[in-house]
Amino acid sequence: MLLGFSSAVLTKIRILFLGRLKDKDFKKMLNCNSFGEVVIYLKTSTVYSSVLSSLDETKFHCEYLESIFKKNLFDELAALGKYDAKVSHHVFSYIFLKMEVLGILKFLSFLKANQMENFEFYFPEFASGYIKINFKKMSEIKTYSDFLSVLKGSVYYKIMKKFDFKKTEDIDLNKIETSIYSFFFENYIRDLSINLNKEICNYNLSYLEILNLKRVFRLKKNYDADNNYILSLIYNIKGYNSKKIRNLILSEDFDNELKKFKFYSENLDIDRLSIWFKFNWAKKNIFGSDSLPVVFLSYIFLKEIEIDNIVNVIEGKRYGLKTEEIEKIITR
Repeated sequence: MLLGFSSAVLTKIRILFLGRLKDKDFKKMLNCNSFGEVVIYLKTSTVYSSVLSSLDETKFHCEYLESIFKKNLFDELAALGKYDAKVSHHVFSYIFLKMEVLGILKFLSFLKANQMENFEFYFPEFASGYIKINFKKMSEIKTYSDFLSVLKGSVYYKIMKKFDFKKTEDIDLNKIETSIYSFFFENYIRDLSINLNKEICNYNLSYLEILNLKRVFRLKKNYDADNNYILSLIYNIKGYNSKKIRNLILSEDFDNELKKFKFYSENLDIDRLSIWFKFNWAKKNIFGSDSLPVVFLSYIFLKEIEIDNIVNVIEGKRYGLKTEEIEKIITR
């Protein structure tokens, strides 16, 4: 009976995937003359027609539009989750924790830049009943100490309390990102992996190495950062061997040491290495795996990437980027 349920869910997930936006949709979106035209196309000619039906394309904020797409994904996953309680429990734990982590990082980036007016549009309203942080209250915050007071009672308070930024412009987003993502990977991603599927565990360890590689490359090449500072920013969890990445940081011949990483290629944009790895893993497994957790997660990844693609097209049109420039930031 359980096998039958799994097979049915696999079929449902793959049918949903087949309804994704196609290359022809992105070509038409790229040919639009404005971001308003892109939204009109999404409303009238795509699978998103129903969820965007009430949206006024002349008066909207991009973060609000993104939250609509996220709500749509959540509704799809909730419908699928009723078929397998164990898988859905771990998957939704992952989704909401990721929302919390990304919400904290986005909030702090706005706080540092003194752009708090943008944060109210960022966090999806539908998620407020499932997470443990009052993000609505955060929109009123002006200092890091006020931010800490909102986190009291949450698992993030201890992580964030070790930082003491007197001025918002002194907030070190790199250090905060390292601490909060290390917590994320250590306590939840690996829990998801171990409880559900070893293949997911292997994926996450590889993904973690790519994040480290990308960060080290950027800090070395773009900022000529101090080795000790870079070492302090390595994502490190149990089961991950950081020896190679440490050797890279301390190497006298950085470019030669870089070639030892199987994920690296001189022809690839290092900033997009992680997204391409995620995309290729998910695209391979959406049909290539018979594991429900793997296919479930693959669909989530592909849907999230599609949402990012849509937002990138709209933002590109809004800021007057050329079509070829927008194409570079679309993952297809």
